[in-house]
Amino acid sequence: IVKSTFFKFPVNSAFFIFSPLISLIFIALSRERDEDEMTLAIRMKSFVWSAWGTFIVMTIGILFFFGMAFVHFMIIAMYLYLALYCIKFNFAMYKERKV
Repeated sequence: IVKSTFFKFPVNSAFFIFSPLISLIFIALSRERDEDEMTLAIRMKSFVWSAWGTFIVMTIGILFFFGMAFVHFMIIAMYLYLALYCIKFNFAMYKERKV
């Protein structure tokens, strides 16, 4: 494990925390092959849906988690918005293409 003088935690753990986040950002913001107005509408609805889902989960977590469990919850919740968006958007696109 490489110790950093700037950060108080090992650099390897920072890599493992931020690499899934960067990956989810690339997945969420990538273009579709056939990007049209319907795809943009589905993308916007998916962003709103995932925002509401994240707000609900975060509210429940703030009320029920304390101490280190809260810290772990917040680390996981950092990925929740983009993960919910990717799931909702791909499911909606699957349903749209199936029709």
